[in-house]
Amino acid sequence: MECRHDRMGDSMHPKLDSLLRFWTGLCAARAWPARRDFQPEDLRPWLGHIALLDVQPGPRFHVRLTGVVIAEFDGGDYTGRYLEDAVPPEIRAMVMAPYLAVLAEGRPVHCHTPAGYADGSFRSLQRLLLPLSGDGQRIDMIMLGLYPLLTDEPGPDSPTFRAL
Repeated sequence: MECRHDRMGDSMHPKLDSLLRFWTGLCAARAWPARRDFQPEDLRPWLGHIALLDVQPGPRFHVRLTGVVIAEFDGGDYTGRYLEDAVPPEIRAMVMAPYLAVLAEGRPVHCHTPAGYADGSFRSLQRLLLPLSGDGQRIDMIMLGLYPLLTDEPGPDSPTFRAL
């Protein structure tokens, strides 16, 4: 399965929309806000649904913090690990594509990924990846907001993502 750029017809989860507005407010006149621009308590509305990943050469994505809801959904807390080492090889490219798009395009990326389960239920994931920069020159961190949605329908046939 491969992520592709797509102008999605679906709407963004309201919590992700509010996270995007929060991030936009932090930007001021800059391309990207810095991690120092907000305090942990500022993220209270999205508590449990946030992860912070340091961008390292390669690029590699080191998970600095994983929210409890994300850890429960993923089946483990990946804090302290590299993202590419934490995800199974068969979905690694799909998971990594939006992170790489953030670096390539220098702007937020919204993802919608369908997932079917053995019991016939579907969980549609919406992710919002937001670039952060400590020096204003390069993206050195990505903030992830993730909301799994229980649905009766599978949603899109394949993962989609778009730069905002």
